[in-house]
Amino acid sequence: MIEGRRRAVPREVNRHAFDPYPYILLNLVLSMMAGIQAPIIMMIQNRQTQKDRLDALAIQRELQTW
Repeated sequence: MIEGRRRAVPREVNRHAFDPYPYILLNLVLSMMAGIQAPIIMMIQNRQTQKDRLDALAIQRELQTW
């Protein structure tokens, strides 16, 4: 009987929740954030790759002059 009451409480609270169970609004916000962050992360990785290439070339030239 106690367990039945425990289960009934979340259902009752969930009925009046701001964004009920499927969490559609939360899913929308997280998807939008991922869509905005992905291109920025890709640009940062691309710039870092270019910097690494230039550093490798500089080290290679420096070693060839020895």
